[in-house]
Amino acid sequence: MDNLIAEFSDLLKKGARSVASSKEEDLKHKTSLKSWSKMEILGHLIDSGIYNL
Repeated sequence: MDNLIAEFSDLLKKGARSVASSKEEDLKHKTSLKSWSKMEILGHLIDSGIYNL
């Protein structure tokens, strides 16, 4: 279980670095009117994670 927690922690740190090093315009970019931006996807995942706790 400790290994799983450590791997998850590392994944969160990598994700945070990736978002921090990205340009805001890239995070907000949509490939079509029906698609979600990376920022919208991330917000949805965070919201779902909090709701499901």
